[in-house]
Amino acid sequence: MVTLLVYILVTVAFLFWLSQLIDLLLRDEQHFESHTHRLVWFLVVFVTHIIGAVWYFVWKRQAAKAQEDVVS
Repeated sequence: MVTLLVYILVTVAFLFWLSQLIDLLLRDEQHFESHTHRLVWFLVVFVTHIIGAVWYFVWKRQAAKAQEDVVS
């Protein structure tokens, strides 16, 4: 039972990591300060796995909120 739960958690974590990596690669260049900024985020997410994916997710949400505040 515990083993099944671990497999499920690992699978969910992997899918989250993969979704954030794909989002990073498909996101427009305008969301980043420069091409180097995108490369650094790629390396962070790719090397640090789930921690980097969570960090990128939080950064993405904060950047979207900051952009919303500027527009309104």
